[in-house]
Amino acid sequence: MKNKVLYILMMVIVSSFSYSQLNITTDLRKDLEWNTKTESWDEVSSNNEITYFEFEDTVQDKMGIFIHRTNDITSAYLIKSHDYNDNYDWDEFEIVSDVGNKYTMFVKISDDESDDFIWFQYEDDDDKWRAVQHRIKSITNLDKNNNESEEVDLYDGNFSFKDYFDERINLDPIEGIWSLNVERTLYFYDSIIHKDYEEMRSEWAIAYNNETRFKVYGLEKESDFTAFFEKTAVEGFYNYSCDFTNPDW
Repeated sequence: MKNKVLYILMMVIVSSFSYSQLNITTDLRKDLEWNTKTESWDEVSSNNEITYFEFEDTVQDKMGIFIHRTNDITSAYLIKSHDYNDNYDWDEFEIVSDVGNKYTMFVKISDDESDDFIWFQYEDDDDKWRAVQHRIKSITNLDKNNNESEEVDLYDGNFSFKDYFDERINLDPIEGIWSLNVERTLYFYDSIIHKDYEEMRSEWAIAYNNETRFKVYGLEKESDFTAFFEKTAVEGFYNYSCDFTNPDW
């Protein structure tokens, strides 16, 4: 998916016609250290930390800034340069934090979205190379002019939801593959005049969209609707909203 990251970022940070923001949510953080003996990265620690990356519109030489947020801290970074690496099929950025620390950032968005990540690499004061890897969970492009959000969908026709759900940890109970069965009953006043049952009318995948919302995907064909389940204050209960695009509905 060559230069997908650059394409998304340029829509956000170069446009002079609108003010947009690209949000990337990650759900797993790994801290790593370079092992000079084995010439490989050793994992030091990992946790299921939710991190938000907000790429803001800017006029900084058409490069951009982004905000890094967790529940505890918020940091800002200036993108100094960009390059695309054909060998690894990822985008490379030289960045500087708001306190002057320099990093190389790698962003991987590929056909196999379950392995996508944002990677920070730096050399510490002891001349040791360290890295932080964030696993990408979702991407959203926000248009500030009309407050509508255009999702940059991680799931395409080649995506295996079954593999995705099998590999994910800490799934929400609503996430998974579901079948829709329909029972119709037609009344004339209090009398039932027709009743039928349709089994397996359609199959859906319901997957993480953000911390409170889960998107519905049609599995047999391209969906003619946009639908979400949203968490409520009662655990295990969700609000369902759906917009149909097919005029026959």
